[in-house]
Amino acid sequence: MATSRAGVGARVASGLAKLGHIRAATTTLVENAADVDACLGGLESLVDVEPNLFALTAGDERWLPRLVAALGESRAVADFWCRHPEHLTDLAEESELSNLRAEAELRQFMLGATSPAELRISYQRFLAVITALDATGEIDFVTVSQLLADIAVATLDAALQIARSNEPDADSVRLAIMAMGKTGGRELNYISDVDVIFVHDVTEGFDDHKGIQVAARLATAVITMCGEHSAEGTIWEV
Repeated sequence: MATSRAGVGARVASGLAKLGHIRAATTTLVENAADVDACLGGLESLVDVEPNLFALTAGDERWLPRLVAALGESRAVADFWCRHPEHLTDLAEESELSNLRAEAELRQFMLGATSPAELRISYQRFLAVITALDATGEIDFVTVSQLLADIAVATLDAALQIARSNEPDADSVRLAIMAMGKTGGRELNYISDVDVIFVHDVTEGFDDHKGIQVAARLATAVITMCGEHSAEGTIWEV
């Protein structure tokens, strides 16, 4: 066991030395990561795109532990930050996303997305923060499940808003998205599909058959935005 521990320590020391960041506190954090090699690989990739990585939030005691813990848990999170290093500061103690908990605030955050790409980026930003807070133990299992469900509902709302902005007859058709199963029960996990029911109605005087077609287009657009593979990854399957 001691030999194994020493081997981990040597790998961490060597990896951090290559990054020019030899600090006892950082070494300890990386040694305790869920996947040490994934964490070191993530740090190396991030330094390639953000050379000042370790100085981004000087003085913030929570930022580096959150970063290291998240990198040790998820390669997808590391890949997202490599594409968008500008969002690394989301992990700062005083950042908006690190403190978002209320469902209404999550909806407001997601409604800021005006395109499918922005929708995926916004979702991945908050998912990365949840991963970090979960990995550091700052939020418990129940809270994680609730936040994952709440951000799913907020994402569906935002996707529908985007879909409606591209549908000429959107004002004549009301479409509700009803969360079912684990989403409706606020018991979602990281790899859950999102089960929903679409319910529509039309404004007075609008053709019912045409209303069905409009509702179908809106629902299809929402499903596509959430499930389509893209450069920003996939949100989840609806």
